[in-house]
Amino acid sequence: MARRAPRASCWSPCATTPSWARAWEFGSPPCGWIFALGVEPELRLEGIGTKLFDALCDCFKQAGVTKIRTMIARDAQLVMSYFRSLGLRAGPFIELEKDLDE
Repeated sequence: MARRAPRASCWSPCATTPSWARAWEFGSPPCGWIFALGVEPELRLEGIGTKLFDALCDCFKQAGVTKIRTMIARDAQLVMSYFRSLGLRAGPFIELEKDLDE
């Protein structure tokens, strides 16, 4: 069985239309959103995720964006630790939701 080549990926704002910089949510000033950033498990701990994140931040800066945001699951401790190691902290908004099947 052939082994699949490991890969790392992210969505780059530099290569698409500027819909990634948004300003209308909750009256917040324009900011960049990181919707997804992934590195194959066998490539982790090699600095690839940090390089991807830094490249995204550079693209946002070039576009005049001064703040970035992302959302993660509350119980995603590994993801939380990763983003905190990159300098992300809790922002001014709290997500609220309601299950419509109740």
